[in-house]
Amino acid sequence: MKLLWDSLKKALSLTILCFSFFSCSKAEIKAPETKHVVVITDAFFDDFLAISYLLESPYISLDALVVSGIGFCYLDAGIRNLANYLAYVQMPYIPISSTSNTGMCHKGSVPRAWLLDEKKLFGVHLKNSPKKPKQISGSELIAERVLRADSKVTLLCITALNNVAEFLFNYPYLHGKIEKIVIMGGALSVAGNINTEFNGYLNNTAEYNIALDPCSAEVVFQTDIPKVLCPLDVTDTLPLNNQILDEYRSYLTSETGRFVKELMRNVINNYEDVKLMFWDAVAAAYLVEPGMFKTRKLNLVVDTTQGPNFGKTSVNYDGSEVEVCTEINQDLFYKSFFNSMKSK
Repeated sequence: MKLLWDSLKKALSLTILCFSFFSCSKAEIKAPETKHVVVITDAFFDDFLAISYLLESPYISLDALVVSGIGFCYLDAGIRNLANYLAYVQMPYIPISSTSNTGMCHKGSVPRAWLLDEKKLFGVHLKNSPKKPKQISGSELIAERVLRADSKVTLLCITALNNVAEFLFNYPYLHGKIEKIVIMGGALSVAGNINTEFNGYLNNTAEYNIALDPCSAEVVFQTDIPKVLCPLDVTDTLPLNNQILDEYRSYLTSETGRFVKELMRNVINNYEDVKLMFWDAVAAAYLVEPGMFKTRKLNLVVDTTQGPNFGKTSVNYDGSEVEVCTEINQDLFYKSFFNSMKSK
């Protein structure tokens, strides 16, 4: 009898163990929830890298593209290039805004040569898309997508923040539907990336995305919506050059990957004297794999005073709380980015 009872206990224990194992396994392999994302962009080359990265992520729903109009592109050219790109990757249904405000204190400008290169999409030739952009402003498109989404929306801001500031002003009742605002911008412990005359002054402290409209940036920083900043301190640890392209060239085999390969090659060849970085794609990585980052909450302010520090982002105890990316696993970033470009 005792032997029979011992056998029954062992069988019961195994049954419970198996049940627990499969229950845990099922919980562990549960797929992440889809993130709804609206990208605010100026359609520069690194914006296309960021957008491509998001489109290749199975857990990102790219709901719209808002073109800033005061960044690294002419508004019409940026809209056209984005429409042609979306047609190329067979996602022409993603809406693109057609108008933009001029910012709250937009003063400086980017080098004209960069604008002209962007206008030609850096030599990448895509067929013209017959689809026209949505006749809607950037802030209106953000609001429309937020209202339509079945969960909170994340804003990925990889250009000036003029349209986001306008959205925050015009739609205060929608703030609660924003998950967070992720921003590529600012330079905290490193030099800025302007390093030329900007708004009448030599500026080597500010980063372009913030400096193009620092008043809008200050509005965004002050909102109660959670914010994540990916500054030059982190993005400038991830160079884009021929060595990186050669190392990962074999990964770029999908339709999107082939576009990225040609774009990278052309940009690297055209800007041999510039230290190119992945910039906006690094901010996109925070949405794809946030675990590759280390972050720290800091209080930040933006200098909106006319002068050599116009647009500078600084740590200040009286500033607004922002979660700042302070480190990134470079190897993990490169593998994640290029792996996403493989043929599925």
